[in-house]
Amino acid sequence: MGNKRSSRIMAGITALGMSVFGLLGYKEHLSIEPEEQPLPPVVETDSSEGNLLDRYPGLKISCPKLSTAADAFLFTTPESAVLIDTGEDVHARRILNLLEENHVTCLDALILTHFDRDHIGGAAEVLNRIQVNYLYRTEFEGDSEQYAALLDALRQNPQTEVVTLTETILLELGEVTYILYPPMEHSYAKDEDNNSSIITAVFCSKGGQTLLFAGDAEKARVKEFLSNQYDGTQYDFLKIPHHGRDPKPLQKLLKKFVPEHALITSSASEREHSALMTKLQEAGTEVWLTREGSITVFCDENGMDVTQEE
Repeated sequence: MGNKRSSRIMAGITALGMSVFGLLGYKEHLSIEPEEQPLPPVVETDSSEGNLLDRYPGLKISCPKLSTAADAFLFTTPESAVLIDTGEDVHARRILNLLEENHVTCLDALILTHFDRDHIGGAAEVLNRIQVNYLYRTEFEGDSEQYAALLDALRQNPQTEVVTLTETILLELGEVTYILYPPMEHSYAKDEDNNSSIITAVFCSKGGQTLLFAGDAEKARVKEFLSNQYDGTQYDFLKIPHHGRDPKPLQKLLKKFVPEHALITSSASEREHSALMTKLQEAGTEVWLTREGSITVFCDENGMDVTQEE
């Protein structure tokens, strides 16, 4: 596959300062238990040496093009691997191939933002094929076949520790820190499936990059995040919530920060909202669409590099 386009930004002093400020603030009031050592991987490959992952020295984020507007994001460093969402069940083989391509035989964390089928469809296969140390979820429940398959896979793999989020937690994996913001309400009057999304902030200490992955958060969830959980960080990269279908949550986010890059998970038949694209272009944000090809984000001491392949 050929390179379609790429863009590079340098990590700024402001971004680094805000990320350090935000992390220090959370470390003061969060009680974080030390992570246990990873269990031996279930699947060994010739290209894997224990828990040694991709040879890229910084943080690599793989955002595959899928057949629908589904979410799946793999975060890898030489020492750690985190997966946010797993696409639909028809994408399970693609997700497993992505893990293999990046030499991942053990996930430190699997974060399921919410239980819509286009976010958890491949989760059961992932749990059944490789070691997953921790699975992070919300207290909300699903009612789909994919959710039932996920629960069954968890019963068959009791070595995976399930963490139901009721408060913000911080995960430190080497030079990358993840802050998981759970939904704050026990129910939502409108769009409860999407508004129950976990929002994940990612901080790279090596280069000072800041990234925000907003799941499918709609208006109510974005409003409560900005009112009660947002710490003023100026994010360099934003995964647009809910596949870019509603410009209203984006407008609220853009009042707080303007990212250099924005990513939208969309497909040929499930396209992003034109008004949302206009807002991003007016703000000067470079937009990346998964319907146009798989996207890879590289973060290191030299800055952020975003590339896309057809």
